[in-house]
Amino acid sequence: MKFAFVTLSFSLLAFLNVEAIERRPTACLTIHVVDDSGSNVTNVAVNISTFWRHIPGEGFGRDEGKTIFGTTDTNGLVTLSIPCLTGHINYSLRLPDNVKFFNAHTSISGFYWSNGGRVRFNASQNGKWHPWNPTVELKIKRIINPIPLYVKTAKLKYPMLGKPCGFDLLKADWVKPYGKGEISDFVFSTQTTYGEEIDGPFQKIRPFESRFSLECPNVGDGTIVVYADPQTGSVLRLPHEAPQEGYAKQLSQAKYIREKERYLETREDENYFFRIRTEKDEEGNIVSALYGKIHGAIQWGWGGGVVFSYYLNPTPNDRNLEFDGKNNLFKPDWRDTSWPTEP
Repeated sequence: MKFAFVTLSFSLLAFLNVEAIERRPTACLTIHVVDDSGSNVTNVAVNISTFWRHIPGEGFGRDEGKTIFGTTDTNGLVTLSIPCLTGHINYSLRLPDNVKFFNAHTSISGFYWSNGGRVRFNASQNGKWHPWNPTVELKIKRIINPIPLYVKTAKLKYPMLGKPCGFDLLKADWVKPYGKGEISDFVFSTQTTYGEEIDGPFQKIRPFESRFSLECPNVGDGTIVVYADPQTGSVLRLPHEAPQEGYAKQLSQAKYIREKERYLETREDENYFFRIRTEKDEEGNIVSALYGKIHGAIQWGWGGGVVFSYYLNPTPNDRNLEFDGKNNLFKPDWRDTSWPTEP
């Protein structure tokens, strides 16, 4: 009799689970796929996905999703519907059949991979999530002209704490006498002051205030900050080419920890273009310059150093920064996997 009760209970749970799935409101979404020139992208596979159910198991178990696929029409549009429990829908390009997880090298028919985005519906009524059938834009970037570049994740310890130090981007080293560098493309400086230790919520805290500076000493050189979330959108994080104008000679940031507050001026979606070794004619026109980019925020101050990942095109006046992902001009050892491979 006890066995029959257990069997009945599992049968009831299964019935209720199926019934709950059938009662889920339907979410409908139209995806408009365009490239970075604004043109519609036809005949490209996309998908929408949502949380489907939780499967108990080892540890906390696992969540299972449900995915619906479709292909864009001649206007770059595709409309997809899916039963949805939470009102949250993810949308993206469909991965190629031979790829399980996208990475920096994933591409589809002449385009860089894009991780898409997310839609959160407001409320459900009469079996539908509202707003019903909104249109979202999925922008994908063309593969235009990938080239070899100097690519490096520089992890630097200040040779002289508290003093400005020059860094040669082509040599990937501090300038002499602290390294093999010859030209100060970037001059880094960090100034930090500490206070007396105080009691924090869980441990002792030593308050401090710190300011960081990146200066380009050569006239015409500088940096431009660009915000692009590394967790969404195209794996080609920044535009294909560096801008011609808008470079600032100095970048300054601050951070501090005080008794009841903390502050850090950098952002997770922070990136940069830079211009170095600029030469101008008598009328002030640029006749030669090197262009590059930095992926992610510059990390500074922790342990008395600077960490940043940069790409540099060594051809004067060539603003193309579309890295081919494999031909690093620094010629690292084949066992070195620390350098960036994003385009």
